Amino acid sequence: MKKEKDDEWKNYLQLGFEITFYVIFFVFGSYYLDIYFSTKPYLTLVGTIFSIIALIYVLWKRFR
Repeated sequence: MKKEKDDEWKNYLQLGFEITFYVIFFVFGSYYLDIYFSTKPYLTLVGTIFSIIALIYVLWKRFR
């Protein structure tokens, strides 16, 4: 019983890190590309959409 509780919070912590990574990578990465290429806000929108797709995939894979 104790082992299951220890593993449960570690799984949710890992999920939180994955979600944070995808948001930082796609949204902020595309924001800086927007600044570099002067295409504001198009690449940021594309990065946000990719971030949402990645989050849905991670959640689907985890809770399927």
